[in-house]
Amino acid sequence: MTPLEKAKELFGKYWAYTWHNGEKIVGLTKQAAKQCALIAVDEIIQIVPTVYVTDDNEIHSGHRQYWQKVKQEIQKL
Repeated sequence: MTPLEKAKELFGKYWAYTWHNGEKIVGLTKQAAKQCALIAVDEIIQIVPTVYVTDDNEIHSGHRQYWQKVKQEIQKL
């Protein structure tokens, strides 16, 4: 999944989310949905390694760059 596709998916999950508040259905605003998605991505970035080493001692770039790109795409939405 591309960073843009993941950004749209995460944003869409928050945007579509509604909850029941007494007798009213309250929905998130677009800006609030973006902020929720950004918070989720920031949490992921904090725990994802920058690089990792395989059992064969090969060094690979971590997934942090991917999530940084997802964050940038969310900010553009």
